[in-house]
Amino acid sequence: MDLANGRLTLKVGTGRSLPEHCQLIPDEYVNPTPIPESVERYVRSWDEGTPASAAVDDLIHRRAPRLRGHGGGRVIAAGSGSDGAIGAARAMDGTTLAIQGPPSRQGRRPGPGSVAALLDGQQSAS
Repeated sequence: MDLANGRLTLKVGTGRSLPEHCQLIPDEYVNPTPIPESVERYVRSWDEGTPASAAVDDLIHRRAPRLRGHGGGRVIAAGSGSDGAIGAARAMDGTTLAIQGPPSRQGRRPGPGSVAALLDGQQSAS
């Protein structure tokens, strides 16, 4: 994975080749049926005082993310750009990190870089 140039290299077995156009996600359709069921399951668990997901609970309550080695204060230091967002993503500990900002500006894109850092660190990105 080449984060600087936004490229991903795919390798295939000997004697095989990729078509000129292909998709990494084979089916673009996302079945919406489980969404209301999931929301209801979460709301019921939350109402019972045992939220199904600490990360979702953090997001709903607008809590700062739990980060290993973080003593408090700003999660991403002012001016740190992508490096700060990636560092925060790598330090996540069972939590949610919401990144909001303008679309790519002057080559700084903390969102995609942070997602790549999560995947590189074997964390989940949703």
